[in-house]
Amino acid sequence: MKSRHNKRARWHDYFSPCKYLITMNKAESVDAFSRIEGDTDAPKGSRDYPQAEYNRIGKIIARQIKQIPQWLPSARIYAKEVMPDHIHFVIDIRDRLPWHLGKYISKFRHFVRERLGYDPFLPGYNDKIIYAERSLDDVIQYVKDNPYRLAVRRAKRSFFDRCDRIRLNGEYYIGYGNLQLLKNPFIEAVIIHRRYSPEQREDLRDRWLDASYGGTVMVSPFISPAEKEIRKQIEQIGGPVILIVDKPLPDPPYKPARHDFEQCAKGELLILAPRDEDWSKGRATVSREACKRMNALAEYIANRSLS
Repeated sequence: MKSRHNKRARWHDYFSPCKYLITMNKAESVDAFSRIEGDTDAPKGSRDYPQAEYNRIGKIIARQIKQIPQWLPSARIYAKEVMPDHIHFVIDIRDRLPWHLGKYISKFRHFVRERLGYDPFLPGYNDKIIYAERSLDDVIQYVKDNPYRLAVRRAKRSFFDRCDRIRLNGEYYIGYGNLQLLKNPFIEAVIIHRRYSPEQREDLRDRWLDASYGGTVMVSPFISPAEKEIRKQIEQIGGPVILIVDKPLPDPPYKPARHDFEQCAKGELLILAPRDEDWSKGRATVSREACKRMNALAEYIANRSLS
């Protein structure tokens, strides 16, 4: 399954002008690129706010990211972060490229390897296409917030937060689990309609798993057998999930079922529930109306702006 991160989006022209979020992961045998320092309770922008302190490896990598526009003049770097076990950078390709984007990522890797004497990265990389409808500011902030999010995960050790007033599309919902998943600028809705052909389902499955491996959050009620199988495969590769349910959650103290409890403990699950109304009106099975409402909510979450 992990080989999927080498695949590119088959429908995209990687020679064309475009903005991307690039992610590359640390090789297991290599020391950490940085360490996270700071206090999660410190005000944002203060000296004590969580940040990544780069070691020698991290400084070399950060310098090479900064220097990409020197040998690729059509490129602009909007943001970068060197985390202990991975790197992110947002790159804007403003002119059509003579070579596939992957060739330039390989060139960046080559310069890092030259200065270190070894390649610090796992094979391949992940790219996320920043489409026009996606807020560039959201993605830049997502990169900058990486140290804070990691510091929060380390400080809390678990993700069992609850919020009974999450406002989405004019309605309030209950959220339980990793509430930070709603702040990810890359969220996709997993919805499989009966009319889809086997080929369409396979293409969607591949696309969702590719995206999930790169950190995209998948949101869905995961009702049909096909959707449940997709969720299972997403969880196998450590992908984050927002699960929409049709009934309000019990009052605190609430503890989800064992499987969901384990996913919450990993920080890979957020459960979203209606606040007061039982959408299936007490039925043991999910009603058709509830399915429509949950799918509509999934699509809203995936398409909304975070600004």
